[in-house]
Order: sequence, then C-alpha cells, then structure tokens
Amino acid sequence: MPIHGGHLRDWEEWIRPKPLQQRLVDKTIPGPLPPTRPELGHCLLWAGYIAQSGYGVISIFGHGIKRKVLAHRLAYELAKGEIPDGLDIDHLCSVKRCVNPAHMEPVTRRENFLRANNNEGKTHCPQGHPYSPENTTLKKSRYGFRRECHACTITAQRRARAADRPAYNTRKRAEAQRRRAQTK
Repeated sequence: MPIHGGHLRDWEEWIRPKPLQQRLVDKTIPGPLPPTRPELGHCLLWAGYIAQSGYGVISIFGHGIKRKVLAHRLAYELAKGEIPDGLDIDHLCSVKRCVNPAHMEPVTRRENFLRANNNEGKTHCPQGHPYSPENTTLKKSRYGFRRECHACTITAQRRARAADRPAYNTRKRAEAQRRRAQTK
C-alpha cells in the first residue's frame, strides 16, 4: 500500500535538487523586443525574486552553504564562462530583469555606468563645464555611481559658505559683545 496515498513520490521529486541550468530556465519567461536595441532579439525575463535594484536573484547551494547571486550574472557564466576580474555585466538591452546571455557584455564599471545613464554622448554638464577627466569625479550613490562636475561642486560649496557667512558673523559679533560686557 502506498504511503500517504501515493504522494510520497511527488514529495521526493519536489525535494530533489534540480540542476542549476534547469532552475534558471524554469524561472524565465519570454519577453518583448528591447525598445533600445530590437536587433538583439527578444529578452528572457527573470520571473523569480526581484531585488530592490531591479535585478533578478537566485539562491544557489554548495558545500552546505546557501547564497544568493544575481540571475543575469549566473546566466552569463553558465552560457559564456567566467566573468573576467574587474568587469561588470552590461545589459545591452537595458532591461535589468533580462537573463538572455546574448544581451550581455562584460565591460568596466565606468563603461557600464556611462551606458546605463546614457551619458556616452554628453560632453558637458548641465551648466556647460566640460566632462573631462580632470573636471569629473564618480561619486557612489544609493543606486550605483553618478558623474559629478568638479567645477559645479566648487561653485555650490562657495555658495553655501557665502549663505552661512552672515549668520556666522552675527554669532561672532554677539560673542565679542558678551566678552566686552564681562570685562567691564
């Protein structure tokens, strides 16, 4: 007589780990053509857990340890091999949920940043200062990195100091008057 009405076999199948490639395929759905690059073909969208950053996340198990990895990086490594040290994976389709390895390319962090923010063609900041290596710094932000114009930063700092100066001078004058009053 089957145990639990024959459901034990189903349960055993459920707990048996699937190969990583199969788990990846099971969690993808066909997506649309990318609006920015339709020549790449259709995206494969991640249907599993999506992190706040917008990228898919998958749990992998090995040597008794469970860890979470980005699904697009895993898909790239399974299809094309290891990601070279010091390089990030750029989505050519600009779709964060896409795990299609044909839509990915290893690039430097700077190149990935410039492509992601569509700053490739921008040569000057909104105030007209040139984006040159001497005048541009990359600042870490909540969502990655952002480009900052050094000249604009200096101007903003000077403006903030000038706005604070009257209050500072008023405090100094008040302190000096108090000291004079105490010495009399």
